[in-house]
Amino acid sequence: MPRRLEGSALKTSHFAAASLAVLLTACSPESTPVTKKGYTGKPPLGTPITLDPAAELDVDGDGAGDGWWWVDFDGSTGAEETAVCGDGSTTGLAISPGTTDDLLIFFDGGGACWSYETCALGTAVDRAYGVETFRVEARDFIPCSLTHRELLPPTLAGATVVFVPYCTGDVHGGDHVKEYGNAVFHETWHHAGHANVRAYLRRLAATLTPRKLVVAGSSAGGFGALRRTQHRAPGTAHHPVPDQSSGPGA
Repeated sequence: MPRRLEGSALKTSHFAAASLAVLLTACSPESTPVTKKGYTGKPPLGTPITLDPAAELDVDGDGAGDGWWWVDFDGSTGAEETAVCGDGSTTGLAISPGTTDDLLIFFDGGGACWSYETCALGTAVDRAYGVETFRVEARDFIPCSLTHRELLPPTLAGATVVFVPYCTGDVHGGDHVKEYGNAVFHETWHHAGHANVRAYLRRLAATLTPRKLVVAGSSAGGFGALRRTQHRAPGTAHHPVPDQSSGPGA
């Protein structure tokens, strides 16, 4: 039976705005009450994630599983559970299941692009990202990363680790298809980072109920993590993690 993750607490700014509306209404008896609409703290739930033991990834080529699984978000479980990269190909996320109810979500980095020149020059590192790209990342970079289980602090030693790849050039914040260039030189980018995160959260929320949640990111992933600090379950202890590279972390 999958565990459910309920939504997040309201931001302090939401509370302050609502309080101000109440005060203004009280001062003007002829005012029309205003109902503030926004995030209710109950994200839509999607298809629970299940991990097949036979699908455990061998990332170092020694023939043994290394504790990681790749989960495709190709729309096969529902149209709203699709994640795409800059070139329009589908992507997914990687999970290393833990032994406790703690959860670490890590947003990968890799530059950004916002024009034909920047996109064509490759200032956004990845435009596609699948399981084979993750194998390389897990072999060459994760051993030096917070997502490597042996590098987790003792308080997170048993946490489930979720690795969110980055291939949209938008610091995990876009939901737009953009054609760059002209009739001769052009390039189409699916800046779908925000839409991808919504798809990921639908399924993660249907699968996990974390006691403690840590959201972290590197470089562009730091910005992505910072945007997601409000999306957590009520009662979940939330711990910001500063990024030590060129972007913020949260």
